[in-house]
Amino acid sequence: SKLPWIENIKLLGSCNGLLLFEHGRNPATAPAYAVCNPATEECVAVPSAGRPSPGPVLQERTYLIFDPAVSPHFHLVYVWQEDFLGEIEVRAYSSETRAWSDWASQPRRSQDGGGWKRWVNGGAILTSTGACVNGMVYLIISNIMQGKYLITMLDREGKMCGIIRWPDNRDFPRFVGQSQGLLHCVGLLLEREENCLKWAGLSIWVLKDYDTEEWVLKHRVSFLELFGQMNCLDGYNSNVLAIHPDRNLIFIPQHSSQEL
Repeated sequence: SKLPWIENIKLLGSCNGLLLFEHGRNPATAPAYAVCNPATEECVAVPSAGRPSPGPVLQERTYLIFDPAVSPHFHLVYVWQEDFLGEIEVRAYSSETRAWSDWASQPRRSQDGGGWKRWVNGGAILTSTGACVNGMVYLIISNIMQGKYLITMLDREGKMCGIIRWPDNRDFPRFVGQSQGLLHCVGLLLEREENCLKWAGLSIWVLKDYDTEEWVLKHRVSFLELFGQMNCLDGYNSNVLAIHPDRNLIFIPQHSSQEL
């Protein structure tokens, strides 16, 4: 009621006490945003990032970066991919300048000579959520050309800064999140039985050293232990919803039983 300019509101994510919402979405345009501080009840409107071209979009994600220890300003990173294995393009917004980076003057495309093409040639964005750790956004990318899963690092300007290799070929990364100041990743364990691919459970990893890409396995649990049963649909039925920022807790909704 205090924000008459907001309609069709949807929560996209949060970062260090700020909430990111999109609103006013319709099929013809990209959404506009609102960044709110629930403690002060302050809410800032952010215009739409726009799109580089019309047509259906495979992936369209917006991530919030905010670190009050570094700056009082927040940033948004908008990631766009038109089709599977298509070009990945990025725009960035700063609350200090109150403007998005321009598509033409600051291209962040997978076809350029560095950045995306250097690390993610022939990749597809997998994660609907990204983890913000130490002022960087971490996303999971499937590199189909190399048959690998990568965790990419984007800075507040939307620039690709590097990749982190996934440590275990027995599972693949499904969810990234921040907990206790470190990047955590939840992997999905796979088992093959005859002609059926079964989702067997979850693995929880933490990145202890960013320079050496040292991952530490914190836990591995089967769906049989979690839910008392296992079938081919459990992997889709039990997606990770969130990781607690301060505790060793992971929230998993089981849609079939409508339990958390």
